[in-house]
Amino acid sequence: MSAWVNGKRFDRTLQLTGKPDELVMALPGQPQLVQLDPDHFWMKELRWKHRNVAEWTYAAEHAPWSVDRIAALKELDLKLGRGHKAELASLLEARIGNDASVTVRNAALRELAGINPAAARVRALAALKAVPDAQQLTLSDLERGMTK
Repeated sequence: MSAWVNGKRFDRTLQLTGKPDELVMALPGQPQLVQLDPDHFWMKELRWKHRNVAEWTYAAEHAPWSVDRIAALKELDLKLGRGHKAELASLLEARIGNDASVTVRNAALRELAGINPAAARVRALAALKAVPDAQQLTLSDLERGMTK
């Protein structure tokens, strides 16, 4: 299990018994993110019932694995809903521009397209133009599609 407090990671090894158990971990402050299996050693899918928007936002920005950052973006879309489009769009724009993983950038772009198609088009065109060897056919097709 790992927890992040003020950007620093704290780890604890768990002994699983197969029985319900309460997991306790001493930390120097309120955790920004807690992950039971941060390095994905177990083959499982965890569902988090009690994470708040701040925890999901931290996970979207700092989780070590791209799969966790993508899951956080999807959860934020559900939790924030359409009533907070500007806040969600800002977070997605940051991931598109700053995430080291192209997979996370693409996922953020898809989420952005769902709430602000015009901004997503601008970001997609900019990304294609930024790649020196981007296939011209793809770029021109995308530009034609944007004008319809």
